Amino acid sequence: RGDWRRFAMDPEFRALLIMTLVFAAMLTAILAASGINLPAALKHGFLLGVSAQTTSGFSSLDPSVLPDAAKWTSILSMTIGGSIGSTAGGIKLLRLLVLLTVIQLLIRRMGLPRHAVAEPRLNGRPLDTDEMLHILVVPTLFLLVVTASLVPFLLHGYAPLDALFEVVSATGTVGLT
Repeated sequence: RGDWRRFAMDPEFRALLIMTLVFAAMLTAILAASGINLPAALKHGFLLGVSAQTTSGFSSLDPSVLPDAAKWTSILSMTIGGSIGSTAGGIKLLRLLVLLTVIQLLIRRMGLPRHAVAEPRLNGRPLDTDEMLHILVVPTLFLLVVTASLVPFLLHGYAPLDALFEVVSATGTVGLT
């Protein structure tokens, strides 16, 4: 709506930038440590990090050749996914932010007296209980679907990490494989 400052301060937008850069940096470091030269590690790590976080599905490396640490990092990134208003898959960043807010509230309430009022807030806006429950259903269902989908792969003898990578990629509509 033309208000760039408000957009830049949006917690979900900031989380998308931070998560994308963190995962890209982690993947770059993992690839460099695995013996890929630094320019190639930067290229592949950045592309894979952005692709996994935004669930765009582009890859310059065959995922089967990725080190285990890179697979775990990609799985986490694909699970989180992109912004709530996008076509990205995963549980979405806003849901992650709400989940973290709920966890923070629960921890904070442990140190408060029983009669103290502490309400969850995201970006200064209070979250009511029904809203939080509706938001938290998706991550719960996502994890249940991933778990249920993983079982047939394991029963057929697939390597657990490779099977998890495939299931999360498919469930999160990422397409890295």
